[in-house]
Amino acid sequence: MTLLPDFIGDIAASASGLPFGKAVSSLVEGVWRKRQERAKEVFLDEMRRGNLPPSYVQVDDETIAILLRFNRAAMEGAAKRNLRLMARVFVGMARVHSIQADEFLSLADSLSSLRREEAVVLADLLCAFKAIEDGLIENNQKNVNAFQEAKEKSMARLSINEEGYLSFCGSLLRTGFVLSISGFDGGVYIASPMGKRLAKLVEIEAIDLDA
Repeated sequence: MTLLPDFIGDIAASASGLPFGKAVSSLVEGVWRKRQERAKEVFLDEMRRGNLPPSYVQVDDETIAILLRFNRAAMEGAAKRNLRLMARVFVGMARVHSIQADEFLSLADSLSSLRREEAVVLADLLCAFKAIEDGLIENNQKNVNAFQEAKEKSMARLSINEEGYLSFCGSLLRTGFVLSISGFDGGVYIASPMGKRLAKLVEIEAIDLDA
């Protein structure tokens, strides 16, 4: 039976046979090896943090699809914080015995492109909305209060004004993790069902977003 750490380490073998000259291929392969080593380190570190032994995870079609997507993000140069977020999604799924490649791929597409500032704003939003039950109600005062709490926290952490904060909220709309609701001066952004699902799988606020 193939063990998870072995599989993660072997994925990099697919980097051979690159369509470049010998000198360029050597440089590219060197970069890929470094990124693959970092990816493996991050993935296994997050499994340890989540008290998830590698032997606990079966390497099947779902797991392979997830690891290939994780590896692609690493090869494309995703920041370590983004890789940690993706790895924690996998750990969260494994802990509840629900490893689903389709869901992971959807979340990974949004997580892999997050800039640091967006990750901070998202983390604070999801943390503030954890106390609100599922089922979004427009113009609900609880949504407004949670948004104000997240806004103040992020503005202090990032040393930005309200205009800058709202611009980052607006850019997060592309991820599907947040929604914008109307009827308030300046607009209010709230956690979407997809964002709340992410919050159930990952304690995003606990991740070192400066890494």
